Amino acid sequence: MINFYNRRRCHLLGDTGYAQQPWMLTPFRQTEDNTPESRYNKAHCSDRNVVERTIGLLKERWRCINDERTLHYDYVKVAQFINGAVVLHNLCVLANLTHYAEGAHLLRNVNVNEEEPEEDDDDLDDEDVPEGRRQQRAILIRGQQVRQEIVNELELRRQ
Repeated sequence: MINFYNRRRCHLLGDTGYAQQPWMLTPFRQTEDNTPESRYNKAHCSDRNVVERTIGLLKERWRCINDERTLHYDYVKVAQFINGAVVLHNLCVLANLTHYAEGAHLLRNVNVNEEEPEEDDDDLDDEDVPEGRRQQRAILIRGQQVRQEIVNELELRRQ
C-alpha cells in the first residue's frame, strides 16, 4: 500500500482500531458537532459503511471467505478467491438472484470514536527512545497531516 500510495494519491479507510497513516484514513476521535472534523467523520463513516455492507454481503453469500479470520491459503490465492466471489456476486446481482437474509446483523457497521489515549511525546526527543518508535510517530504525524488536508479540501468544496 505504501508503494501504491507513493505512486498515486489513494487511501484505505480504517476505523479507530487502525493507526492513522498517510495511506490509512481513520476518523477523528471526539469531535464537536457541525465542525469540519465532524463532517469528515460523517463522510468517512458513510463511505466505510458501504464497504462494510459489501463485505458483509460477500461473506453472507460466499461462506468460504468467512471462515475463522485466518488464511488457509497464501495471500495470492485468497485474493483470487475474493476476486472470484466479487465477480460471481455481481453476476448474481445482474441476474436478480436474492441472497440469504440470515446474518443481516453482520452488515451493520458501528463506527465508535473512542477517547484517544494520551501519549507522552516529550520522551521522543530522548536519545534512549528506539528509532522504530520515532519512525512510527513520524508516520502517525504525517497521517494526521494528510487527514487534515482532506478535511480542508472537503470544506473548500462545501463552500
